[in-house]
Amino acid sequence: MMSPHQIQEILDSSALSENDISKQVIVPSLQKISMMNSYSLRNVRFTGGEL
Repeated sequence: MMSPHQIQEILDSSALSENDISKQVIVPSLQKISMMNSYSLRNVRFTGGEL
């Protein structure tokens, strides 16, 4: 899991697209939350834009 500082650096970077932020921040965060809650969110994965 990334630290809050790493996440802020990614979000501050203007070079990243919405897809990149989704893949690098949002999906891993949701997967970690799911693990901490007995996998309450199943099959969390990136499904939008270019892979």
